[in-house]
Amino acid sequence: MAFSGSYQEGKPNGGGQIRYGSGLAYGVGFTVFGSVSSGGIGHIMKDTNLKNPGGAWTIEQWTSGYTNINGSVYLKGGPAHADLNSTVPYEINGNEFRWYDHPGLEDKDPQSSRNPLKSYEGRFDIAVKVINGAQQCEVKFRISSTFSNGNWSHSWGQLN
Repeated sequence: MAFSGSYQEGKPNGGGQIRYGSGLAYGVGFTVFGSVSSGGIGHIMKDTNLKNPGGAWTIEQWTSGYTNINGSVYLKGGPAHADLNSTVPYEINGNEFRWYDHPGLEDKDPQSSRNPLKSYEGRFDIAVKVINGAQQCEVKFRISSTFSNGNWSHSWGQLN
């Protein structure tokens, strides 16, 4: 896992903003990277890795999110949902993999009811995994972002 540096130009790790569609996203960027000993990566969640459709391993990301925007709850947390597919920025090269994500507040429509933004609280519990049958490696972590009194604050750390 990386929370510093960047995945590539325009995709920084750590707290901040990125261009997202026609707007911006405010939150925390991170890069997941790793490798498997053999067998290759055959799936990104349920999507087939077209470069290695017979690969033995699957990479996964599961997220449970809670968000409160200007006093209204938008995401309520609860059970984690599948949060990775072949449309996210990712690279797979043989047994090595990496992908990028940036959970937080998406501001695609500056005229939306949440503007002007007065307050935001977002907590994202995330599990990233690589799985081959009964074999798996998993890392769990929490990302938190808040906006209050005109200032953003971000934090992240491992979950047990």
